[in-house]
Amino acid sequence: MRRRMASTSWASFQVFGVLILCLCFGQTLLFDSQRPGTSTDTSRSNIHSPGCWDSQYVEFHHQTTSKLAEDKTDAGFLIFVCDGGCGGIGDRISGCLSSFFLAVFWHRVFLIEHSSPFVLEDTLVPKDIKWNVPEYVKSLQARELNLIDAPDKKKAVHALKEMHATNVPVIRLKLNRYWLGMLLWETPCDSVHDELHGFAGGMTRLNSSNSCATRSPERKPSHTFAFSFSMLFSFSPTVLQRVQHMRDESSILLGDQYTGIHARFGGTTSASPGSIPWEDPARHDIRDFYKFADCAKEKNSRFVSGQTNMSTPILLFSDNDELKRSAIIKQNKIRTVSSTIFHVDRSTTGDLIQRKQGNIDTYAELAFLSNASCIVGSLSTFSGVAASIGSPLLDCFSLYSSCSDETVDFWDLTESTPKCS
Repeated sequence: MRRRMASTSWASFQVFGVLILCLCFGQTLLFDSQRPGTSTDTSRSNIHSPGCWDSQYVEFHHQTTSKLAEDKTDAGFLIFVCDGGCGGIGDRISGCLSSFFLAVFWHRVFLIEHSSPFVLEDTLVPKDIKWNVPEYVKSLQARELNLIDAPDKKKAVHALKEMHATNVPVIRLKLNRYWLGMLLWETPCDSVHDELHGFAGGMTRLNSSNSCATRSPERKPSHTFAFSFSMLFSFSPTVLQRVQHMRDESSILLGDQYTGIHARFGGTTSASPGSIPWEDPARHDIRDFYKFADCAKEKNSRFVSGQTNMSTPILLFSDNDELKRSAIIKQNKIRTVSSTIFHVDRSTTGDLIQRKQGNIDTYAELAFLSNASCIVGSLSTFSGVAASIGSPLLDCFSLYSSCSDETVDFWDLTESTPKCS
């Protein structure tokens, strides 16, 4: 049986600051120190507060992991595992952030074991907590649960609760999508007889203390998503260097406003010097791109301040090389960047060096897209992640097919959570 922290210590840990969800993230994430039109009060020092949950958890995590090299611990661990079949970048990042909130809620040390297609540190590096798996943890008793594309989410929650209740030192969790993180931030179930009681709304309950309540809580999924990403990750130097190359190529300087398009077409991609083959269900026809382009122009005219519609660049990211070279792009004066088209879960053949470059390029495109002033996206979790982690101007994100809906939360639109009875 693992020792628990003293009740007073755990009580103080449960003091959750609602200020975590204010979403003043203009300076918290990437490489633009001040995004156009956003508040200047955006540093993480203004988000963190002594005694609030994030500072408490960072300290708990640091104290536990720093002693592992010299001493044993009775703390529990939750490891997000991606060793193949984890889905694309959007699926695996959203599953990872769900797992992080679960670790915080259960007071377990959160770690990441990501080996497919390459180690995660190639593209994302630890930020506020060191989530690399220490050697000592590998020797502990562990149980693994695979919830990739879980068909019955209530059963998935039941399996998680049962595993945690055994006090097993290490839980190894395979999970995609953000439904679990959303469930933890929903309104708690009232009935003690409900299967989800004590789990659904777990983060909401922990966040309800007034000790850190300097601002009203924002529980939109994209907001909780953004904050957890900003705690866990920075893009690696290699990725940021590749982003700079993309900026140079597209003539979009640091601080420039631009509208980004993510057009995920799917289908069969053939091997070529600029792409690594994979097969995926087709999602769009190239003719659909006119809707993407029209929506981007509308965003420019309505939301991007200080520049005219004609002068504000539109930058395309797509998994379709034919689209990037098509006349549609030239006619609409849309900019593109040269990159190796690659799917982190489906591109399994090809030269190792080319695959590594494709992996770097894909994360660089995510970073570059997320820093856009407005985003026109596909029904793809890659679009959802980009729209969440970069906090675009005025929540300026729309799906290409519903451009007039400017306040859409991608995760509310695409995820379903189990409901209280």
